[in-house]
Amino acid sequence: MRRRLASGLMQRALHLAGSVAIVAIASVSPAVGGDEPCEVPAELVRVEATLPHLSDRLRAGNPVKIVAIGGASTTGAAAGSLDLAYPHRLQEILDRWYPTVPITVVNKGVPRQTAQQMLERFPSDVIAEDPVLVIWETGTTDAVRGVEIDDFAAALQAGIDELKARGIEVIYMGAPLTEMLKTGWTCLTF
Repeated sequence: MRRRLASGLMQRALHLAGSVAIVAIASVSPAVGGDEPCEVPAELVRVEATLPHLSDRLRAGNPVKIVAIGGASTTGAAAGSLDLAYPHRLQEILDRWYPTVPITVVNKGVPRQTAQQMLERFPSDVIAEDPVLVIWETGTTDAVRGVEIDDFAAALQAGIDELKARGIEVIYMGAPLTEMLKTGWTCLTF
């Protein structure tokens, strides 16, 4: 029997990823980068890997490029506008936190693409940008279209392997986290 991708099976795909940083983004004021403390219950924050290349560049004050590739949440369509898209909000937050570091967050979102379709765009939309970090938001379209779990996992693993081989760090963002972002969740920790 062929297995279909569903929210409960997403964990299997994530376990294949190995050293991918899985970063929870927690609820604070909808205002971007507000001064309110970010109080997050421990069970909502799980970081299984660090981002040493990004951290090193930020500490040294060297230029940082982050590529966000994904679907409607990445483009801002799910949030209501480009200004509410998480890449734009991330750019604003990082500019505030690191005012002397040149940081660029590049938005390469295309709604309704599967992980495999995004992977096919990696050469032109990700690798060509020479990022230190890639935030990959995928999984919703695969689930809606009934993509086989093994096919989804293979596309995800191929993308992760390609990024790791090039020394590019990656954060995977799945469907549940993108839903939280649409509701104003913005607390980030590096």
